[in-house]
Amino acid sequence: MLTDPYAGVVISSSTDKYVTVYEAATGNVICRTTCGEITTALCLSSNFRHLITTSTDGIIYIWRLPENLTKALQTLKQEQRKKIQEAAAVAQ
Repeated sequence: MLTDPYAGVVISSSTDKYVTVYEAATGNVICRTTCGEITTALCLSSNFRHLITTSTDGIIYIWRLPENLTKALQTLKQEQRKKIQEAAAVAQ
């Protein structure tokens, strides 16, 4: 299981060989795919455009995430950074 750093999505893999992206706030499925083998590791790219997975057959997959998901995660990241900056300014 993987959660993006800003808790916008939860990404899971299971023994049924599917990788599923859920909206963290609601649990709704955003997208789902299979690579044909059991996934052993998950990682999001720093720009949220790709999901990188590895599987038991030794293959590394790089999945392009839906554009609307990428934009939503990037917006969430910007909002979180702004909140952190505002909190730091108040603390000074």
